[in-house]
Amino acid sequence: MQFQIDCEGVQSSGWPSRYYAAVLKLSGRLRSVRQYAFAIKIANPEVFMPSHVQEWSITTYTSQREEIDETYHTAPLNLRQVVPRSFGLYQYQPLQIDVLQSFFLAISSNLPASVTGATAWVAIGGIHLPTDAPCQLKVIAPSLYRWEYLMREFLYRPNEVNPLLPNGGRLPDNSQLVTATLPAGFIPTPRVEPFNEIQAEAITNYLAGQRYGLAAKVRVPDQPNTASINAFIVQCGQSEDSLVSRRLAAVLEPPHVAALVDAHVAYRTNIVGQPSHLRLRVRTTTAVRATGALVVRGPAGYTAAPTCVAASTTPSVNEELVSARSLLLEYEGLVNEAAQKQQGFGEESPEFLALNAQVTSKYDRLVAVVRETWTRRKQALALPLDMGCFFQPQSETQPFVQLTLQIGFPNVDSDARLAEFARRHARDLFPSDQRGESYLPVGLYEFELDVHNPTAIASNEVQEVSDAELSESSHATAPRGCGAERCWMYSTFKAPYSDRSLADRSAFARGTAIVERMSEASLVGLTADQRNAIQRNDRPTQPNQLVFSFQLNRTVDPTLPAQTLIGESLPAAQTIILRGPHGFEFPADCAVATARDEVFGGSAFWPDLAGFSNWTSETGAVTMCDGVGNVATITVVGPMGLLPGVRYVFRVDIRMNPVATPWRNYWSVEFYGQRSYDEVGNPIGTRHAEASEPFPGFEIWTFSDVLVVPRTTERSSALADGVVRNPISVLFTTHSAVPSGGGAV
Repeated sequence: MQFQIDCEGVQSSGWPSRYYAAVLKLSGRLRSVRQYAFAIKIANPEVFMPSHVQEWSITTYTSQREEIDETYHTAPLNLRQVVPRSFGLYQYQPLQIDVLQSFFLAISSNLPASVTGATAWVAIGGIHLPTDAPCQLKVIAPSLYRWEYLMREFLYRPNEVNPLLPNGGRLPDNSQLVTATLPAGFIPTPRVEPFNEIQAEAITNYLAGQRYGLAAKVRVPDQPNTASINAFIVQCGQSEDSLVSRRLAAVLEPPHVAALVDAHVAYRTNIVGQPSHLRLRVRTTTAVRATGALVVRGPAGYTAAPTCVAASTTPSVNEELVSARSLLLEYEGLVNEAAQKQQGFGEESPEFLALNAQVTSKYDRLVAVVRETWTRRKQALALPLDMGCFFQPQSETQPFVQLTLQIGFPNVDSDARLAEFARRHARDLFPSDQRGESYLPVGLYEFELDVHNPTAIASNEVQEVSDAELSESSHATAPRGCGAERCWMYSTFKAPYSDRSLADRSAFARGTAIVERMSEASLVGLTADQRNAIQRNDRPTQPNQLVFSFQLNRTVDPTLPAQTLIGESLPAAQTIILRGPHGFEFPADCAVATARDEVFGGSAFWPDLAGFSNWTSETGAVTMCDGVGNVATITVVGPMGLLPGVRYVFRVDIRMNPVATPWRNYWSVEFYGQRSYDEVGNPIGTRHAEASEPFPGFEIWTFSDVLVVPRTTERSSALADGVVRNPISVLFTTHSAVPSGGGAV
């Protein structure tokens, strides 16, 4: 979800041409207890003042400029510092574009320590100063890293450090990156926070013309760093108050932590036993070559075709792949036929020349289609087409389902040939090191899988995650690392997959409960007056207001004891999940109207004959609506709670309609009831849950079947009477009627 951010500088009274602060105006809301970040360009001052490291602050305001929150102390350079200090100016920073003047960083493994079971070597070389100077060296690792080494595991001599640096520590001019022993000598490992900082115990003298270096062990974190920038920072003179004594600073970016992120699983329906499709998403950090694999493991009970299809989430991309396959077969057929003509009649024969001209034309067309197909698949976050898809159900020895997507082994033979054609004849589509064989490149991927839901109802309550459940030591148990009962686990494996060697640390995504069918739910149709009253707007990308109704079968599990504590002492807390078609976006804090005089824009517009119940305060109040993409989670708390057999109706705001009517244009409503409690107030059992059958949405108000056909494509010239007049035909299908006197632009 994207928001508009306007940035306005705050002018300095002493220096009218300069701005000392930036006000960021947001089009959306910031939620409580959430981590946010932004990047902004600034101009460094000409002089250093000690106050610079204490004067960075953040304040949030209301739209009326009333203060909400403010930082208690300066925003630190290192979040884990005991005494917070922001960054300041230094005399010298090496030019990273000049290889001979650059500092270099190498890390022996960017896999998390929880995967490798060991720490990794970090080596820094090329440290130098432009003049002889004293220096107390400090190295700050990214916030989640941790320096962790024995005395013998801290290296600072050229013959020790150079072998750990790129190219064995050799520069293009054959000189060494480390030419002298580090004057500071051994730097002890930190014993207290900040564990990501090491600092020399004393100020020592560094000589101009010498390059220094160091290497030590570091514990790589389980996930990419978000608590600071992803960089190692080398400093010299960081505690000094004078710019003359602040000798040096350098920022060195390591490779990203090798861990899968952004794992997610969405679904069409979670009704027990129903056909559905799963939408799976994950972002990789490490490229995986042919015979490696992306493996997804999920809760037992799902079924799918053994030879499955990991389709793109964009229908037109799947259609384009079918067309590309057909064109490849046509091209291959012509090539084979031309070879036969050449063998039978010779290279100069009319039969061969005529067919060879067709081959050339078909080749040019295939190259163009392949380029378009690859470009569109990347834009749609589709998997490489030369990946196989194999589904395994659970078994006695495998208590989970598994989806194996092996690189270079597609289910359709023509996909392998199409990928090979692309690597040979459209080489610029691939990184230079990935043109020789199939690869799963680094990136975000999203794909769909047709499944049948499990045939048994299953809850998905929140659970604490233990370190053992997050460990990579065992792949023989059901995934348990998402914080809920039902989890999905994504893993990538290096080539060959048979070695089961992880390329990235696995990531977990929360699954869903498997529930019974709800009595009914629908998107409520509105009259023209009702539409105007609530400001319904079905145009593309516009905000909207939609009205939904639903009726529950029941709200509690009938097999559990009565809820003795529901009432004055403990109100019912229930959850509604409204799931829209992909392309719709809810606001982060969505607004829900349930009162009779609000749902349809006023009590005069309430449809008395529709059989809707009056949702009163005794039923329950909406205490929260949390929107994330096309899903809104609504919390209802009240003395009675929502009751079975009653038709409820509510209105919710939409931040943005999709650009066009979604391919799968269906909504659904899920309900999760209140917990049951024993006599002393302990929760027992699980919540009752049910979901509606997916029901149709509405058509986006836009044109369809738009076509522009020219009579000619000849260009006009600058000569007299050189204008080429071109009658064009414009065809389109309207969605809404246009009254007399209207028109088209």
